Amino acid sequence: MEKKRRFTVSDVHDELFRLSDEEGESDDGSMAASMDSAEQDAFEFGIDAVLDVPEENSPSPPPSERFHTSSGPPPEPSASTPCQSVNTPHTSGLRSHRGSRSTSPPQAKKKLSTPKGAKRSRRAPAIPPPATLEDRWHDASEEDEQPPPLQFRPRRAPGVQLDFQKDYSPSEVFQLFFSQEVLLTLCNNTNKYAAKRTEKGLKRQWTDINADEMLRFISIVIYLGLMKPSAIRDLWRKDHLHSLPFPPSVMTGKRYEAISANLHMSDPAADAINDQLRGQPAYDCLFRLKPLMEQILTACQAHYQPHQNIAVDERMVATNNHRTKK
Repeated sequence: MEKKRRFTVSDVHDELFRLSDEEGESDDGSMAASMDSAEQDAFEFGIDAVLDVPEENSPSPPPSERFHTSSGPPPEPSASTPCQSVNTPHTSGLRSHRGSRSTSPPQAKKKLSTPKGAKRSRRAPAIPPPATLEDRWHDASEEDEQPPPLQFRPRRAPGVQLDFQKDYSPSEVFQLFFSQEVLLTLCNNTNKYAAKRTEKGLKRQWTDINADEMLRFISIVIYLGLMKPSAIRDLWRKDHLHSLPFPPSVMTGKRYEAISANLHMSDPAADAINDQLRGQPAYDCLFRLKPLMEQILTACQAHYQPHQNIAVDERMVATNNHRTKK
């Protein structure tokens, strides 16, 4: 029978420290093998253990599905799956007494992430909303749909806006469009333009025109459109071929020529300002016609309401002016 060996206090301490060091080395090797096995499993499933870091708000998968991807079922547990070491009461008490590190492997804080070349499969791609009928492509086999026609809703009854209980003379109908205001505008601007020409050396003496004389001048203009003579002076000739009683009874030929030479629809001072803007966007090429044009337009809108279908005829007075748009 063997004789029991007696240990001193120093021998007991040395034996305990030797066992503690051996278990620490065994735990370190187990942790290294566990980390190597985890990285190897991640590499087999195409996951980078360093770069594949999931979002913080996303729930962590269970241990059985940690390396499971959407392309296949979860892997079977292998022999290389790391196992945590079990602490014995003896060794855990020694380590807590000496303040040494715990034998259980710490939780791995490294999160897995997909490599740069791989696509993440955790988020589903955004599905675009279904295309509406207006957004989709229409081919030639589909029939065109005509838009609904606009409804004709005039503010007034279409036609002439006059009192049909009253009989109008031709002169009264004409003065509805060439009102007294229009005649005064023509007279004032014509007199201003004639005075401006006189200052520049006009030899013919000018007498200011009034509204009544302007009406007589316009009557001869209308008469010219009906007769169409080869020359305007033929209206005042006294031979048997050109004996026309109307023009000489209205005004003389020289007065008609003087009014025609100085007839002006706009203010000459405003014309000078508009001429300085030539070549600029603010220049108005119809500035000299606007006073008469706007007043006649206002009269037309007041005394006539167009119908739904409108036919615009060509001009009835010949002109030599030609304007081209570039």
